[in-house]
Amino acid sequence: MNAATITFGSKAIDVRPLIRWHAQRPARTSVMKAARIAFRDSVLDCVVMNTSAHGARVHLFEEAKLPETATLTLTDGKTWTVQRRWQDGADAGFEITSAAALPQ
Repeated sequence: MNAATITFGSKAIDVRPLIRWHAQRPARTSVMKAARIAFRDSVLDCVVMNTSAHGARVHLFEEAKLPETATLTLTDGKTWTVQRRWQDGADAGFEITSAAALPQ
């Protein structure tokens, strides 16, 4: 085994693609801001855990199935149209699709 592989049982896995992806990933800023996710006839309270130049990670107070597209509004009034990229229980990652209001 060399520094670019990890082993699971008898199988060695090359992690160089993961290392390259992580190095290119946009920097994330921890924020912990109260927010709301609105979609269809629902509004859910959540906390924005971090943001990047093009996305946000949120934590819901109650686990709920989120739609593909929603509106994320922070308590300071910033509003973004977002597209769900992943969801794991009460945590979800969104890509910000509204070009006018990217995080700073």
